[in-house]
Amino acid sequence: MGRSVSPATVAASCSLLHSWHMFFPDLTPYEYGYELPRSNVLNVGWLARGHTFPVGPVPEAFVNELRRLVKSPENLYRGYHTCEFCPEPPIVIDSEGRRVIPPPGETMGNGEIRVAGSRGIVYVAPVLVLHYVEKHSYQPPIEFVRAVMANDGPKRRKPTRGPQRR
Repeated sequence: MGRSVSPATVAASCSLLHSWHMFFPDLTPYEYGYELPRSNVLNVGWLARGHTFPVGPVPEAFVNELRRLVKSPENLYRGYHTCEFCPEPPIVIDSEGRRVIPPPGETMGNGEIRVAGSRGIVYVAPVLVLHYVEKHSYQPPIEFVRAVMANDGPKRRKPTRGPQRR
């Protein structure tokens, strides 16, 4: 027999879901997902409402490279995280009569980018980092900006051949 849940429980669950934030201070050890924290893998751009972040100009070359990087995210998760600084989109009724919230695509993300820096450092940022930079004037740490600008494009594995016959 199925379990019943009161409307009050559902409402409480929903409010908890909407109050969940994905905030990690910049340049702290990355510890999201299944990875154990490592001192050379650092967070950048995990912003959330209620936490201040630096704002200011960034080089256009940085923004252009960041645009390219977020097109190929890694570590994808089910569902999406939406920008907590943008106004919430209205609830609409879809063609099947369901209530849905269709946020604009650039205000949500479900993956991350990884950028190699100097001295073995790897920076991990959510794909929303581009949105934060472009729409909310987020100014990432200079180390991350330099690493992104020094990025030499996608790291492609060399094709490998199967076993050779002689």
